Amino acid sequence: MLLKDAAKSVESVETQARMLVGRFLDEDDKLTALKARLREEILQEVLDVVNAYVDPATYQKIKRQLTRTR
Repeated sequence: MLLKDAAKSVESVETQARMLVGRFLDEDDKLTALKARLREEILQEVLDVVNAYVDPATYQKIKRQLTRTR
């Protein structure tokens, strides 16, 4: 009887661990996507500001450099 209870407990813990790992992986994917979107938005805002202060050739150089480092 105790052995059966212990086996059920182990199975329960394994099930919970799988659910938590799956949830963590889903959240990690969401965070990665969020970070990418935020980076794109920030990069565009920086480029908009830079565009107002530099000539077009310099702007293109800056844009290429910033988008290359993704």
